[in-house]
Amino acid sequence: MTEQKEPAESWLTNWESSTVDEWLRKQEDFDKLRTPDDELNEQKLWCLFQSSASNIALMYKECCNPERHDQKAWSTFGAAASAITDLYREALDQTKKARESAMERGSRNRTRDVLNWLKKKRRRHLKREDLIAFLCDQQAPCRKEERRERPADLTPFRDALLLQRLSGAMSHMGVSQTGSGNDDFQRVLLEDLSRHISDTKKRAAPSSGSDSPNSRKKARFH
Repeated sequence: MTEQKEPAESWLTNWESSTVDEWLRKQEDFDKLRTPDDELNEQKLWCLFQSSASNIALMYKECCNPERHDQKAWSTFGAAASAITDLYREALDQTKKARESAMERGSRNRTRDVLNWLKKKRRRHLKREDLIAFLCDQQAPCRKEERRERPADLTPFRDALLLQRLSGAMSHMGVSQTGSGNDDFQRVLLEDLSRHISDTKKRAAPSSGSDSPNSRKKARFH
């Protein structure tokens, strides 16, 4: 019995699905398209090459002719040099156009790959590391390893729990005792404890930078 797989693009909305499909269809048409300018540029480059080759052959023939005239030889050399220069300029211009076309095609291919990758995802929300890993052609890190590398700091929660317990204990003590003296005692005790916790955090904060090269240099001069 075969299982029916859920469509990969089921989480996409109708607008998203139609937009992606339309763009992918246009991309296929763009890949198959061959503009008339491409053929015209190739023909122009081929004609310039033929002209250059003919002028070089004519110049060689004039140089090998024992009855050559200097004026005619110079004219032949000038025509060959001009043809080669035109060929070089046209080749340089077409190389620039080909580079721009390749960059545009590469950008379209990247967009196509991202859209196809999104359509294969089963979740509506994507993880940031998954997207970065796909764009950089890398493997996303494991979640468990990240948790080991960055343990959670529970100090604020412990401090808050300690204050809550102390406040509760002092309130129980205040049930059997009356007068403003007990309230002042509770207030002073809570303030001292809060100040102690705050000072502990301030001392622990710059401890990570105590091993830096600058701190060691300063310690040598004391």
